[in-house]
Amino acid sequence: MYQPILYAIILILSLVALYIFIKRKNAIPSHQRIPELPGWVPVLQHIPSLMRIGFNHLEYFRSCTDKHGKIWQFYVPPLLPVIQKADAVVFTTDPEVLKYVLSTGFKEGVFAKGPEMAIQHREFLGKGIFTSNGERWKETRTFASSLFHVDGLKQYVDIFHNNTTKLFEKFSTLNDPRGIDIQDYFMRYTLDSFCEIGFGIQIDSISAENNDFAKAFDVVQYHSAIRGHFGKLWKIKEKIIRPTKFFKNLEYMNNFVYEIINERKKESAEQLAERNDLLSKLLTTNKNASNEELRDFVMNFLIAGRDTTAVLLTWCIYLLANNYEVTGKILEEINENLAENEAPTFQNTKSLVYTKQVLQETLRLYPPVPIDGFDAETDCILPGGYKVEKGTPVLYCAWDLHRRPEIWGDDALSFKPERFDTPPAPFTWIPFHAGPRECLGKEMAYLEAKIMLCNFVRKYNFSLDTNQTVETKQGIILTALNGIRVHLSPRK
Repeated sequence: MYQPILYAIILILSLVALYIFIKRKNAIPSHQRIPELPGWVPVLQHIPSLMRIGFNHLEYFRSCTDKHGKIWQFYVPPLLPVIQKADAVVFTTDPEVLKYVLSTGFKEGVFAKGPEMAIQHREFLGKGIFTSNGERWKETRTFASSLFHVDGLKQYVDIFHNNTTKLFEKFSTLNDPRGIDIQDYFMRYTLDSFCEIGFGIQIDSISAENNDFAKAFDVVQYHSAIRGHFGKLWKIKEKIIRPTKFFKNLEYMNNFVYEIINERKKESAEQLAERNDLLSKLLTTNKNASNEELRDFVMNFLIAGRDTTAVLLTWCIYLLANNYEVTGKILEEINENLAENEAPTFQNTKSLVYTKQVLQETLRLYPPVPIDGFDAETDCILPGGYKVEKGTPVLYCAWDLHRRPEIWGDDALSFKPERFDTPPAPFTWIPFHAGPRECLGKEMAYLEAKIMLCNFVRKYNFSLDTNQTVETKQGIILTALNGIRVHLSPRK
């Protein structure tokens, strides 16, 4: 007798609950919903979709912005899928959001380098400037800033010139019909320069048959970067299958650095005071620094200075080889501002304005660090009303940001140095990061690149080998997958 009534009540309550659920779902929230990428699956979240694309996500991320707007997100599995909530990863190319995340929010303590990022890169970067926060970061940055004063930059000019001379001498001995892998030798050039600046030693990788340290460095930085493509599951993955190649190359790098540190520690305070290299200065100012702290500082310094400038030069020569008229304008500017046999210096390179614009445009199209960002330290609301929960990475893809037609115009994909006749709008061009953590070595990078580029275009005609396919390789640093081969001939 009562069953029909009971069923009716249950049905009515179910309909009421469904109505409330639909109303709440469709109600305008107090914050904007961040669009989510398609392809979500239970447990693994968006990992299968990303893996189908491969590890080079840059053009895919650019297409995501085309479809979903200036801010979007995907989900990666936590360490314990099903039991734990999925982790969101937010990407943005909105300059106002970037200003808040990289500058205002960072200053207010809302954003910082997150613990997961530190864990992902701990074997490689340790507790160096790129993974640290708070007082440790401030102390490291304060010390590092002393390296980039005018007097410091002036004394580096001779180091850059000497290694340029060695590089050109090496070129004269090479006779490969496929041309010279310019990326390999620019990596050697910057490695030799920064080992001299950082360690006070000349390793002369330019002349070596194999560039072992550079190869090990590339393996380690690339592996550290692709861990993030598996979410936190990379920890389980590496428990099951140990990445032996990664650890073997890491051990080689560590032995290389620790050997130098141990030798330098044997020197007296007077001997250290006479040296100008980074390691000696660090030992002089911080006598209690452990070998691990010294190693972390130097390793972060190397990736900041060696890799970034090498890929800037590599992509610059690649672009110039496809744009002869730009090379002609660089030569005109050099001839106008430097005497025939006058070497580029700290002072006279300041007049090479167009040459700097060429480097800036290269950095726009091929940013050395293609993806970067911070984690939210607390729940917050981004500009535009987007809510982000504590622990969520808010990242930017500089490759995407720098190629947006709504920012750079319909010719955004064209190589056009003249666009830097006027400074770009804030937080639309950030190859050196932005805000308080902007790269300290920016002016050193320009100086080193100008000196090499000036000497290179004066000395050589150059063209790309036509039997190659040039592709990007997305690690921490944006390199060319198989290098870039060029043919050189003396410029008359």
